[in-house]
Amino acid sequence: MKPDKLILFPVIFLMVFGCARFTKYPGYKKTEHGIYYMLHTIGENDSIMARPGDYITVNLTYMTMNDSVFFKGTRKFQVREPAYEGAVDECFSMLSEEESATFIIGAENFFTITLQSQLPRFIHSDDPLKVKIEMLEIQPEIDYIREKEAFLSWIEDFGDYERVILKQFISEEKLDVNPLPSGIYYLNLRQGTGKKV
Repeated sequence: MKPDKLILFPVIFLMVFGCARFTKYPGYKKTEHGIYYMLHTIGENDSIMARPGDYITVNLTYMTMNDSVFFKGTRKFQVREPAYEGAVDECFSMLSEEESATFIIGAENFFTITLQSQLPRFIHSDDPLKVKIEMLEIQPEIDYIREKEAFLSWIEDFGDYERVILKQFISEEKLDVNPLPSGIYYLNLRQGTGKKV
């Protein structure tokens, strides 16, 4: 190997591996709005991404930077236009169905603007936080409205069925009970003597 190539090789090695080693969050890529992200799984149809107005069902995990989980759950909600650059709403819009990723975003804006609450005691204003998102379903708003209307219609029909079953139960148990004006049947099993709520 020529001497000039011997010098060039270590320089290239340091440039490539040195940059990777000394990035702020190794393994994460950065968006133009300052969100760091690491994709874990890729969906089969990655051309359909969540857009503002869509309803999404996601598994959400909120963590501190040392991976202490302070919220974990499945939620369904409507994606909004981001209220500021680097908002969590941008994270939702980066995923298609069956994809999952971890995002690093600013904690202060997340709590004070997105959640409209105060920062928790265990997070400082300049702290970042991790958000792990698993996109389960993306539903256009029109489909969500149709599904909701169908469900409400089913509930109305179910009400008649429920009333028949309830009437049969009252008759079989020989209960002497009438509904309250709200329609609720109240059967006092044991009379208390303490304070009322």
